Amino acid sequence: MTKHVAIGYQGAPGAFSHQAAIAFADQLEVKARFVSCQSFNDVFQGVLSGSTEYGAVPLENSSIGAITANYDLLWTSDTKMIAEYFLPVHHHLIGFEGVSAESIKAVYSHPAALDQCRGLFHNRPGLSARVHWDTSGAVVFVKEAADKTQAAIAGELAAQEHGMSIIERNVEDYSHNSTRFALITGANTVQPVPTTPYKVSCAVELEHKSGTLAGVLNSLAAVGGNLTKIESRPIGETPWHYRFFMDLEIVSGLEPLEAALKIYSKNFKVLGRYKPSLPVKV
Repeated sequence: MTKHVAIGYQGAPGAFSHQAAIAFADQLEVKARFVSCQSFNDVFQGVLSGSTEYGAVPLENSSIGAITANYDLLWTSDTKMIAEYFLPVHHHLIGFEGVSAESIKAVYSHPAALDQCRGLFHNRPGLSARVHWDTSGAVVFVKEAADKTQAAIAGELAAQEHGMSIIERNVEDYSHNSTRFALITGANTVQPVPTTPYKVSCAVELEHKSGTLAGVLNSLAAVGGNLTKIESRPIGETPWHYRFFMDLEIVSGLEPLEAALKIYSKNFKVLGRYKPSLPVKV
């Protein structure tokens, strides 16, 4: 019997994270069992406990920016990132078959999805936005409420999974809306080292003095690191100090990169190394 690896994701079946988990299974070329989790923390805990081999978590959206909770979890947990995937995100108004968009009074979805569809609510002042824990879960909520004046914002897979209808397609603000996902696994899990050039995600805490960030960036450039992203996050236990999360494309091994980070950083962590992925055309 073929073993199915378990991949955790946040949301109900049909959520965008579920779609990303399916894409990661294809990347890994494995048969997978997909595990729905209530929260991002639950996805990480599943990997740490060994109940799932992998987890699919969103890192950033092209419209609203970073999913900061997952950057913090990458820093604090004993996990590593081994792949990335750019998922096109098309939001649809989902409800009961035969219902018109004009008759909808309340729309439920995850806060991030609602934030990506501001234009819908701006153009229809009578439409009420209601927060739910998940996009696909919002479809389940609307179905169970059986109120035809309610709808959800979610993806097409969510409508298919739960037997609901798409009332209006593509209600997102930007047609090229997409989300970058990370595939995580346990930090001690043995994975093949990607061939160079490859991508590295890392985080550093710097001395609070002039020139430290510039020094780090210059050192990274000196070892051939091409910075593709930098994001600052506050260090909760040290108010008004910041941790910097960075993605780099590098052509050498990790040793020159780690040596460069040690020069200026108080603390650093390599979050993962993996083959670069390209955004999917939407």
